[in-house]
Amino acid sequence: MMRRGRNQPTIYRVSQGPVNTWAIYAGPAREPVASFGDKSAAVRYAMRLARGELSWAPPPSAFAGSHPRTPPP
Repeated sequence: MMRRGRNQPTIYRVSQGPVNTWAIYAGPAREPVASFGDKSAAVRYAMRLARGELSWAPPPSAFAGSHPRTPPP
């Protein structure tokens, strides 16, 4: 998934994490931006990030069972 920017697009990856979790990574980052207990919720959140609908905000309550992480400053 990509978001078009001025210089280069941001690539968002959804990868399986430890113990039934799915993590979202932005670009080459080694730390996830968010993690979810449900794969479809993780994919939906990553797609919204890629489309520019979100900007490092915790997901709305519609993503029940999610475990968002706040990114480093």
